[in-house]
Amino acid sequence: MSRILTVIGGDRAIITLLANRDSGESCSSVNAKSREPTFRAVKDEAASLDGALLGMIAPPTPKRWLRVSEPLKDPASALLRRFTQNPSPTWSMAASMESSLRWIRNYGPRFLHSVSHDVRQRYAGSFLGSFWAFFYPLALLSFYATIYVFIFKVSAPGLSPQGYTVMVMAGLVPLLMFTETVSMGLSSVLGQKNLLLNTVFPAELLPVRAVAAGQVPSLSALLITVIAALWQGQTSLLLVLIVVPIVWILLLMFIMGLTWILSLVVLIVRDLQQAISIVFMGVMVLSPMAYTPEMVPQTIKFVLWCNPLSYYVLCFQSALAFGRWPDPLMLGIAAALGTGSFVVGLNFFRRTKFVFLDHV
Repeated sequence: MSRILTVIGGDRAIITLLANRDSGESCSSVNAKSREPTFRAVKDEAASLDGALLGMIAPPTPKRWLRVSEPLKDPASALLRRFTQNPSPTWSMAASMESSLRWIRNYGPRFLHSVSHDVRQRYAGSFLGSFWAFFYPLALLSFYATIYVFIFKVSAPGLSPQGYTVMVMAGLVPLLMFTETVSMGLSSVLGQKNLLLNTVFPAELLPVRAVAAGQVPSLSALLITVIAALWQGQTSLLLVLIVVPIVWILLLMFIMGLTWILSLVVLIVRDLQQAISIVFMGVMVLSPMAYTPEMVPQTIKFVLWCNPLSYYVLCFQSALAFGRWPDPLMLGIAAALGTGSFVVGLNFFRRTKFVFLDHV
């Protein structure tokens, strides 16, 4: 006699398992791509006599309820119907906070250790070692500042040559952060496909780990820019302590959501690894790194506002180069982009990572 057992987690049924009461052998799973019944075993361990749950594919989440149905005549069809359902249980604030704290306690130390390992591995074997995390952004900022200030002799209204140099550096920081972290996060799942269904280290943390490891050169560039802005008197300590961390976190959320999505899409569309360099080039050219929006002709200014990184670039430049609070509209759009990207990206990864199993 077959019985169906379902454990329902935070956003949908995490796993549904059929077991045979008499033999204890697992009977059916579901192909997440085609949503048609297949006969792939979910785990290798034998099910208990009553059809106990063998394991959870997704990262551990609080079990809200456990439901066992009546004996079924058509187990495969029932499993398919159960998979296509999308229950939305109501979560209490206390339960969500408790779950988050438990999650941090369980995975926090392991996550920090893996990030530290990735950073060391990136510079392992080089003569300068970890010094490259500081030397690379310093050389990049100096190169762009020299090109625009001394060779092209570009200037911005109301800024001295030194102030314009800070403006270029402040605009380059978010672009450096974007290109570094997205390029590393893009292959985070592809390079560690065996961890996609791992319950010891949740798959959601793979892109996060790559993005966190990519922050080292970006933070070095930000530190150099802040020191230059304070040294030249372009900004105040109050703006540095309030505006810069807020904009940085919003940009980090935007990149994190985008990385969650792209790290799965690249499993199917491998050409994305090559095309992303063209995207980086276009984003850098279309971002107001070395010019202000007033310097852009009115007929093509809409291209500037279609670039999501423009809002973060302008917020950094306002605080560090012009010494004023960012425009509320620019900051609001940056906050909406960051929050929206983070929420959409996380839900996309959690709901669709099983769909990509056949492409791993």
